[in-house]
Amino acid sequence: MQTQPESPLRRRNGFAQLIAARPASLRERWEAALAPSTAALSPDERAAVRQIISHFSQACVGYLEHRSEEILASAAAWLGPSGMIRRFTLAQLQEFVGAFHQAAWPLVALHANGDVSALLEAAEAITDCSLMAIRAVACEHQRRILNEANETAEFGFTLAEVTRSVTSSLNLDEVLQLVCEEGARLTAVEGTLVRLLEEDGTLACRAVWGSGLEATLGSMVFADDTQSLCSRAVQSRRVQTATTTRELPLDPNPMALVPGRACLAVPIIAKGEVLGAMLFLGVQNHGPFDLVRDAELVLTAELLVGQIALAIYNARLHAQVRSLVYALDHIGECVLVVDSEGRIIYANQAVMRALDHSPSELVGQSLLVLASEAAEEEATRRIIRESFMETREGEVIWRHRSGAPVPFHVVSTPMGGEGTRSSQVVILARDITEEKRRQEEEKAHRTQLQCKNQELEAFVYTVSHDLRSPLVSLHGLTGMLRIEAGDALNESARHLLDRLDANVLRMERLIGDLLQFSRVGRHLQQEVVALDDAMAEIATDWQERLNARGIRLDVAPSLPVVYADRTSLRQVMDNLIGNAAKFMSDNPAPRIEVGGFLEGDEAHLYVRDNGIGIAPEYHERVFVIFQRLHTDTDVEGTGVGLAIVRKVIESLGGKVWIESQVGEGCTVHFTLPVREKGG
Repeated sequence: MQTQPESPLRRRNGFAQLIAARPASLRERWEAALAPSTAALSPDERAAVRQIISHFSQACVGYLEHRSEEILASAAAWLGPSGMIRRFTLAQLQEFVGAFHQAAWPLVALHANGDVSALLEAAEAITDCSLMAIRAVACEHQRRILNEANETAEFGFTLAEVTRSVTSSLNLDEVLQLVCEEGARLTAVEGTLVRLLEEDGTLACRAVWGSGLEATLGSMVFADDTQSLCSRAVQSRRVQTATTTRELPLDPNPMALVPGRACLAVPIIAKGEVLGAMLFLGVQNHGPFDLVRDAELVLTAELLVGQIALAIYNARLHAQVRSLVYALDHIGECVLVVDSEGRIIYANQAVMRALDHSPSELVGQSLLVLASEAAEEEATRRIIRESFMETREGEVIWRHRSGAPVPFHVVSTPMGGEGTRSSQVVILARDITEEKRRQEEEKAHRTQLQCKNQELEAFVYTVSHDLRSPLVSLHGLTGMLRIEAGDALNESARHLLDRLDANVLRMERLIGDLLQFSRVGRHLQQEVVALDDAMAEIATDWQERLNARGIRLDVAPSLPVVYADRTSLRQVMDNLIGNAAKFMSDNPAPRIEVGGFLEGDEAHLYVRDNGIGIAPEYHERVFVIFQRLHTDTDVEGTGVGLAIVRKVIESLGGKVWIESQVGEGCTVHFTLPVREKGG
């Protein structure tokens, strides 16, 4: 849609309003412009010119405002009879009043006195003067626009300089001082000061500019002080204005803020947090600031305060970065950041300690410089390649400056967090040289221990076998002695033979248990075992023996599945049930309970009885081989049963312990894995 051209009437009305707004100034400028032309006139003639201009300017403004011919006629009626207009030539008259030809025609007509040729000559002259006037108005308008543009550009340059200083300087006090100085210049106020909120709730004056404000620097006010305009701005989070009085100085330095001074306080806010306020001190007796009338000043103040907020935010970020870098440089692990090309963009001081490469020489280089062998390079490439989307963990070998290999446990993760595609990867590498050395030592110790255990087991087996043969012979000889001696043996001799037979049998049991203990864990075949089925079979085998002694056996339903050696597990349950049955004493209602439940990746099982119990100080001793707490000959046993239980459980990857008090029964707890390790 095309815009309609501006009508002449609208242009004239606009021109009239422009002239009407400054009639006094118009007359003064008119007289000043004509001063060289009227210098040669007599005093009376100069007075006449001033009267003509005075009447003519008023008539011209009136005509342009109201389009009333009567105003022009009135001026002509006064000027014509006075004879004043006849005192000048037409050229002089055109020079005096010709720029405003719309109103000059009546005066020209009076001067021409009906002479048509004079009127035509005047029309041409007036037209030329009109063009000159238009050019003059256009030049004035252009000058005003240029001045405004220069002022705007200067404001922009100043604000840009403040912004540059804010973003480039890490010295907050320098930035605050610059903002105070430039802020006073941009807003044309007499002084500025900045107060920042401290941790103790006070507002500290950190920067000032202006005569007499130096004493305020470093002063404190409470954030809830209603007399402080800065405190009001902080509390309200809005711009505050006021005028100082003797009763309300608005700041702790009343000598600087004398009564009658207009003040403007703007809160400093960054990311929703109030950080302080900036105070602008207006000209004394200028009158209070008005947020509507002084909107441009308020906007400028808010822009400056925004720069302060940015400076504080930058200073805090820099402090956090310094703290983070300090922390990273003092941790034991190596921290590296690499980009999508595998170039190192950050390395902490731990890299220097571990590899003798300074962070400065590594930054900008490929991470592959730390690897020298092909396998090491491939492992390093895999770290970079696979860590831009998710966290990875593994081991790599990098090279010390000397060329020595250094093993590391590495955790690498995308900079933006797991699950986000990042262009940078953070690598946390822990030197595991000592761990590897300990592992090798432990492996060697285990191998050595296994060899010694095998030797010991072979020795025990050999000794046990060699001991069993003479015991069998001894038992046979006592039997033959009974047969051959017969009635020749008296009661005392028969008693001695009975004791000899009992000790031989006990010795045979000890040797048998010792052989059994030595074979525990030698040939384990672990598999998934359903305890419900296994315990049903065990309970059936024990039922007759327990019933004969009046002992009740309760097996809990839904026992967990375990990963164990079936034969060894049967041995454990037989030993625990048999042990519980032996120590029931004279309990009128003896009872044994077997149960269990899942506990994470393990099955927690137990065998509980209501027998005589075990004192806490003996809970560990009962698991030592050949240790017996009871010397009662009525209680069978060699002190090997619980030792076998512990050895079996630990061989299967579990642990065993006792919970008991004297007279309160005993519960043997043990754990077993529910699946193969790593499965």
